[in-house]
Amino acid sequence: MNLFFYSIFIFIFLITLNFIINKSEFHLDSNKSSFHKKITGQKKIPLSGGLVIISIIIFFLDLNDLVKIFLFLIFIIGFFSDKNKLISPNLRFLLQIIVVFLFIIYEGPHIEETRIIIIDNFLNSYLFKIVFTSLCILIILNGSNFIDGVNANLIGYYLIVNSIVLFFHSNYELNFAITNISILCITLFILLIFNIFNKTLMGDSGAYLISILTGIFLINLSNLNPEISPFYVVLLLWYPAFENLFSIVRKKSLNKSPLYPDAKHLHHLVYLSLIKEMKLKKNYSNSISGLLINFYNLLIFYIGTIFHNHSQILIILVFFNLVVYCTMYYRLGRRLSRLGM
Repeated sequence: MNLFFYSIFIFIFLITLNFIINKSEFHLDSNKSSFHKKITGQKKIPLSGGLVIISIIIFFLDLNDLVKIFLFLIFIIGFFSDKNKLISPNLRFLLQIIVVFLFIIYEGPHIEETRIIIIDNFLNSYLFKIVFTSLCILIILNGSNFIDGVNANLIGYYLIVNSIVLFFHSNYELNFAITNISILCITLFILLIFNIFNKTLMGDSGAYLISILTGIFLINLSNLNPEISPFYVVLLLWYPAFENLFSIVRKKSLNKSPLYPDAKHLHHLVYLSLIKEMKLKKNYSNSISGLLINFYNLLIFYIGTIFHNHSQILIILVFFNLVVYCTMYYRLGRRLSRLGM
């Protein structure tokens, strides 16, 4: 496939899709949307990201039919969530569990090694392997949905991660065609440009799909190449994973259900700080928030890529990220509290 012509096709397809969506009023900032989704919305923005991703999965990516069916089911869950037809977080999470478990059992790759002795001993059990892999996918899936609260955050993050997978593809064996990853990177780049300028949003459906696809690529990368430390994969996925786990602990401490969304994630605090302290307009702070977070991740991933086979250094980098996250969250939260927010 000529990737240049594919880029032009996706660009035209997205413009056309946005036109149709605008006519059908399929937007994120409707009155029924939850507060955490519309906190940065200044106008009606098409929810076209998930539709683009499922389209390339069905028509362009070299995946077997059963994988495409499972991914389509995940898309449906996110789509009905975006349409406010699947409002209950409990039901949504239950459906995610069912689809992800079936996917991992029948077609999905399994995590074979973590280099943590206790976990690796349990991974000798097929049942534990299924449960552990499914749990990791679910954590990343929902964490990815959490970080999709400001422009450029989700799309930019997974563009960086998949670009790294593309880099490794030229040096290591993967059982996915390099065209798959190239197509995904091109698609995410175009979506990122539209997203920065408030012309598209991923929605739950897009967040679910891109996280599972990337998870599949990274699990295969780790399984097929023992010289790449599993902690390198952990590093690449630290942000959505920790965003999810941190949110669960934070909400539990406030006696709130961890399944219900709010507007207290780190990217929201960065967004509000840019408005209140830097006096930036909402449109600018929306995209700049995501770009700043991803600039930090890009630097960390660059260092991690140099030491991709050094588990100890990678563990230090992961813990460094957790300290930075918690420190920034605490400081920004204190500042905003003093400002009455």
